[in-house]
Amino acid sequence: MELVSVVIPTRYRRELLMRAIESVMQQTYSNIEVWVVVDGDDLDTMAYLRNIGKTRFPVYYVKTNGIGGSAARNLGVEKASGKWIAFLDDDDAFLPDKIACQWEQLRYDLDDFHLCFCPVLTNSLKNPDVFLPMRTLDLNTESLTVAEFLFCKKGRRTLGFIQTSTLFGTRDLFQEIPFTEGLLKHQDWDLLLRMAQHGVKFHQLEEPKTRFYRHHAPSIGNTNAWKFSDVWIKRMEISKLARDYFTLSIILRGVAKDVSLTRAEKRSHFKQKIGALTWQKGHYFQFSRLIFVNFARIYL
Repeated sequence: MELVSVVIPTRYRRELLMRAIESVMQQTYSNIEVWVVVDGDDLDTMAYLRNIGKTRFPVYYVKTNGIGGSAARNLGVEKASGKWIAFLDDDDAFLPDKIACQWEQLRYDLDDFHLCFCPVLTNSLKNPDVFLPMRTLDLNTESLTVAEFLFCKKGRRTLGFIQTSTLFGTRDLFQEIPFTEGLLKHQDWDLLLRMAQHGVKFHQLEEPKTRFYRHHAPSIGNTNAWKFSDVWIKRMEISKLARDYFTLSIILRGVAKDVSLTRAEKRSHFKQKIGALTWQKGHYFQFSRLIFVNFARIYL
């Protein structure tokens, strides 16, 4: 079996990190190493790693001066010895056969330009111990681009969901197409869209193999930075349909929550963004629903 390196960036979350590492130790796949990137000063986590003792798989670690999540993941890939890379956020966990299933999915593809992901089990915020599958379409059988899979909606849900802790591919792939460093947010979407642009083939497992823990703690992902999002999405080579859905569900929601804007400024942004939409057959209802939701947020 070829070596798989699990890369875990972390800071100030020792207890969560311990759970993440334990989920790696429970893998049915038998040739694994773990690389923990401690992104900044964190005496508690460093003490834990120095005294971790004997584990089923070796746990290595490196400390940075605080370079950010994308750079930390790239550093983990650089340090890794495995042919394969599996990313794991410190607040998530693998199911026991996660790596084995993804390795079986990709092991016969000699081309490095293949990426595997899987659905997730996610917890209820009201009852953190209850986990249910997050509904998602099968990207392999739908006539969708990766961007449309990520951003287009059916009802209140996006058609698909690809989370960082589900990603699995060769080290060569992640070295050739690394995470973009210095992004305020959207690090995972940025990686996926650039991979799609470069012709990477996406493979989706049928069953959830990762526990995605939702919580109320502050994170980069819930930072309201709609102006950054507006500039970022314009750099991405995606369909107009995906771009319009991103505007309706991400940018206008950020505008509505921006306390630095006056009501008149919010309404001005709303009119400008709505006026730039391209109405496409089959999406009239969804566009209308999202426009109404944002109208209510901004005008009422």
